Amino acid sequence: MITKKLILIISFFVSSWVAYGQQEWTIMHPDKPDKTNSLQLSLYAEAGLGMSFYHSTDENFAPDFSPVAGVVIGGGLILNKTLLNDDKLSGKIGVLYTRFGFTSESEKVRGNYLCVPISIQYYPISNLYAELVMQPCLNIGLSPTVAYIEGLSINLEGHRANDFKVGFGVGYLFKAIPIGISARYLIGTSDFAENLPWRGNLFQISVFYCFGI
Repeated sequence: MITKKLILIISFFVSSWVAYGQQEWTIMHPDKPDKTNSLQLSLYAEAGLGMSFYHSTDENFAPDFSPVAGVVIGGGLILNKTLLNDDKLSGKIGVLYTRFGFTSESEKVRGNYLCVPISIQYYPISNLYAELVMQPCLNIGLSPTVAYIEGLSINLEGHRANDFKVGFGVGYLFKAIPIGISARYLIGTSDFAENLPWRGNLFQISVFYCFGI
């Protein structure tokens, strides 16, 4: 089921680029006829790896978590640097499949998520940017559905919760190719599951390809 969703998402972005490529609109200012802004949208696809770090916010129930590696794959839209009438600002929104979790007492727990990362990027120099990110995620499945942690049998599937992270990152876009690399650190603000006060921070490194730039 997850594989089919990924194929559909990727097919949508690729087919959209083949049909339209980069899109550009000119925004007029009625009160200032001589002033216009150009708004360009470009598609991107990305894939990468992540490392999740979980901790408990409840001292009475704080298992020993080990960090684990995960995957990131997806794509989205880039708004070019004329956004907000500033050639140093850009916007980015996407849809990502991510898989991350933790290991506790040899029990491997993983969550599958569909995420919508939204970021504002600032280019201090050409091609190099820093960004602020927020990333809401829909939990589409946990593995295993029942975990044994701290001597307890926990029904994870019956208590699964969505995820919301905020963070920051840096990246570099090689426009001549056009391929970019990015690194993000995201801070978890929601619990891993209902009544389980475990929150995970995520470090991820991705490579992305921009269509139509």
